[in-house]
Amino acid sequence: MLFTSLICTCKTNTVDSQSTYKSNQIVTIEIPSNLGQGYQWQLTDTTSCKVIQHDSKPNPNNQESSDIEIFKLKFGRKGSYHLTFHYVRPFDSDIDTSGTKKFIKKIIIK
Repeated sequence: MLFTSLICTCKTNTVDSQSTYKSNQIVTIEIPSNLGQGYQWQLTDTTSCKVIQHDSKPNPNNQESSDIEIFKLKFGRKGSYHLTFHYVRPFDSDIDTSGTKKFIKKIIIK
């Protein structure tokens, strides 16, 4: 099993560059976060991939965020995918994503 990591810095809406992976790879995406403020990144659509793990670690740079959220994803089919993550407070009963930070990543599975 192969592992690949991506790290991004997000201030508002971020569109990250396209990345290509083999079909047997687990894709790891790392996004800066401030979990102590009650916000976390959520993947908006999981129909194209399975979230194997969602975890966090302290941000060693600690310049823009105190934490880094880690998503490990597995894709079932070859193809091109646009992943959108929203920065929300998951405990809110009515989540409005219209004004939230977004992180968008294009993934190609060959």
